[in-house]
Amino acid sequence: MFLLAVIGGAVGLGNIWRFPYIAGENGGGVFILLYIGFVLLASLPLKMAEVAIGKGAHGSPVSSLRTVAAGEGGSPRWSLLGWMMVGSSLLVLTFYPVIGGWSLKYVFFFLLITVAFVARGVRGGLEKVFKLAVPGLLLILALLVAHAARVGDMSSTWHFLFDFDFSKISLEMTLMALGQAFFSLGVGSGVFLTYGSYAPPGVSVARSMFAVGLVDTVVSILAGLAIFPFVFGFGLEPASGPSLFFLTLPIAFGTMPFGNLVGGLFFLLIFLAAISSSVGMLECAISRFKEIYPGRTRQTAILAGCVCWTLGTLSVLSFNVWKDLEPLGWIGLYAGKNFFQIFDFSLSNIVLPLNGFLLAVFVGWVVSGKMAARHVGLDDRKYFAIWRFQLRFIIPVALGALIVFGLV
Repeated sequence: MFLLAVIGGAVGLGNIWRFPYIAGENGGGVFILLYIGFVLLASLPLKMAEVAIGKGAHGSPVSSLRTVAAGEGGSPRWSLLGWMMVGSSLLVLTFYPVIGGWSLKYVFFFLLITVAFVARGVRGGLEKVFKLAVPGLLLILALLVAHAARVGDMSSTWHFLFDFDFSKISLEMTLMALGQAFFSLGVGSGVFLTYGSYAPPGVSVARSMFAVGLVDTVVSILAGLAIFPFVFGFGLEPASGPSLFFLTLPIAFGTMPFGNLVGGLFFLLIFLAAISSSVGMLECAISRFKEIYPGRTRQTAILAGCVCWTLGTLSVLSFNVWKDLEPLGWIGLYAGKNFFQIFDFSLSNIVLPLNGFLLAVFVGWVVSGKMAARHVGLDDRKYFAIWRFQLRFIIPVALGALIVFGLV
């Protein structure tokens, strides 16, 4: 159940919706190669650290970081990182259901389903959604790949995804691949730290996170194999951006055999991917308040859902009547951005990378090697030394570069 939860938390719209169009905009194969490299070098090691903290302290991001810091003689101010994680999960839910909600026609219904699952607690709600969503997502994705191979252009897709033209590599592409590696696995959001607090004592964090990274990457590639045969087979543009899913592909579905069935499965896939991640975000967002107000999970989930829905209307309106509104246009960094674009940019380029940077510093430099080794499950000293080196040096440098260049 723990493994299903962490896979469900990782596999979401970042794989099904964002990965194909980002890969399409960045040339396909070589971008995917960079993406896989960054998953192994930076994203997975940091996710292992996040889960290990939750497993060691058995609390919300706030209480876990405070407990571990106190035990290691660190500053209690590290609990502020936990609050940043809680806040970022809540902020993601102000626009994430907008994308997921397109598959259910209205954002309200999507957010209502998310709240309903989380309000029923871990056993009554979260376990049920993961038991249904994760296997269902993989099954539908496999069916779509099979159908795409039959009616679409799989040959062009294969060359696009797996031909590596290294002359296309640029700084911008490299940073996009790095950002996608962190965005796809939800690094820095606190979701996995929260799930780590539910991990059984004997579970290996290292093995679990390797499985998560493997499934996450496979799902991303399968999403490309399911989508691009339709794109190439029906003369669509692979670099058409976020509209690839909700504007371009439905046209193709309408012209293919069994198009209504395929389109229905496709949007059901989007829903399953979105709901498996959104319930984790909401669980993280209310985790600290569940500790403060024990026994009031339902009330806190409903209240958080209302807050997300209220702020989410700003994202909804960003696609119609407020499309050209620039609320922070006087700040150079946000010039030309509406509410939805401000939320997306701030989280992807500032908040989540900063959370990940601070988490790497905390686990790499504040947490003792003995404590880290006990909970991460790396028995081999060589692998543990590599992991610590990644946390101490590679990940802070990579995320620091992502933040700096993202703000330029």
